[in-house]
Amino acid sequence: MDVHERIWDAHIHLFPERLFEAIWGWFERVGWNIPHSRQPLGFYLRFLQDMGVEKGFLLPYCHKPGMAMELNRWVHSVSRENPWLIPFAGVHPEDEDVAQTLSTCLGAWGFAGVKLQLAVIKYPADHPDLYPAYREIYDRGKLLVIHAGTAPYAPGQEEFQALGLRRILPVLDTFPGLKVVIPHFGLYELDLAQEILDSSPNIYVDTSWALANPKLMFSDSKLARFMSRHRDRVLFGTDFPILEHSPLDMLEALQQLVPVPRDRHRILWENARELWASTQYENPVHAPLHEGSAKSQN
Repeated sequence: MDVHERIWDAHIHLFPERLFEAIWGWFERVGWNIPHSRQPLGFYLRFLQDMGVEKGFLLPYCHKPGMAMELNRWVHSVSRENPWLIPFAGVHPEDEDVAQTLSTCLGAWGFAGVKLQLAVIKYPADHPDLYPAYREIYDRGKLLVIHAGTAPYAPGQEEFQALGLRRILPVLDTFPGLKVVIPHFGLYELDLAQEILDSSPNIYVDTSWALANPKLMFSDSKLARFMSRHRDRVLFGTDFPILEHSPLDMLEALQQLVPVPRDRHRILWENARELWASTQYENPVHAPLHEGSAKSQN
């Protein structure tokens, strides 16, 4: 990797310690071997900065109703202390106050968007209960990061039933111009992801989890062609620290798969920078924490 290349990691997962412990336990039960699990927050921040990350999207997600504002307050606090992190909000469709939560996070606190992990909440993208969140994101010109592709799940798993890129199409019809990032190249539906990018100019993918993944039985040449064709709408992301392989290997893979420096710069930095700028986001360092509008739901 060229030492002069700037890096914007568009897919970072950090959580409060107790919640992270539950997440690590789930991944252990399903057989993942994650080298950097159960480390303190400072370790993760230093790791990313040591590998050259200058900016990053901090992506929380809710596992159950009633936890959104407590989690979002933590995200807000961490991003204020570490202004290189761009905060996103987590919500759950069964919460009664989704609009108020997003008014606080996207409005008062200046979050850049919302992250939805459909396999975790077990709601497909086109479920009506998600539309109030889409409306808030759309009306405010923010970003939706939505894990709608089927990877890394198998058809027999319960989580698989809520996934599938085709179910995001009605959302795009209802909210034309909605800015969406689909993680993991949209795998395992890369061909459909390419069709969606060809027809929808506000849809992006990120590279998280997939790049340099030794368990991914997928052609590097196909990923290289995808990134060449859509060089303006691919964001570099890692999924760190919920990874079985090293994000440093991802950077090496990107250099090999995208040999043209100006194209690599777009993927590593410029695409995320332009997309973030389009949200008219205000740095959370300057956004006061209004406790009265964000009391815990617990």
